Amino acid sequence: MKTIYLIRHAQSTGQQPDGDLTELGKQQAQDLIARLSSIGPDGAYSSPYLRALDTIRPYCDSAGLDIQTDLDLAERQLKPFDLWLPFDELTHHLRLSFENGDYKMEEGESLNDTQCRALRGLRKIARSDFERPIVAAHGNLIAAVLGAIDPDFGFEQWRAMKNPHLYRLSFSDDAPVLFEDLD
Repeated sequence: MKTIYLIRHAQSTGQQPDGDLTELGKQQAQDLIARLSSIGPDGAYSSPYLRALDTIRPYCDSAGLDIQTDLDLAERQLKPFDLWLPFDELTHHLRLSFENGDYKMEEGESLNDTQCRALRGLRKIARSDFERPIVAAHGNLIAAVLGAIDPDFGFEQWRAMKNPHLYRLSFSDDAPVLFEDLD
């Protein structure tokens, strides 16, 4: 079985692709160095979004690992980036999407669409020569993947995720079959 370590990005300034890490997020990324060193990843993948890249960059720099980016690991686009919504309304739409995986806002992406895209990206990584790669991604995408393994992983479990948050996924052939919450 292949093992992939899936990491939700550290605290960030926003949802935009170029949203940077906050000062706390930068410290969280530094703190990941020791934690990831104990795992000994031999490969690194990331969403192309800055906050995901910058979450694993300190470890990768210290370990001499190149980071490969993949659009399949990008943040779920719940709504157009230029559409501002109050937090309560955004949370309402997120809850609806976890209750109905095909629900999506106009010009947005459903949770099922995100799950298919994320699993496609993770299958590519599972087929790689790396034995213990790390993957930096986003909360909704990770929740979609974990929901494919355990249908009970839903809105409340997504809300309980931290920044950063680490999961170990076990793959059999091309599919994740088991996950362990390492936080």
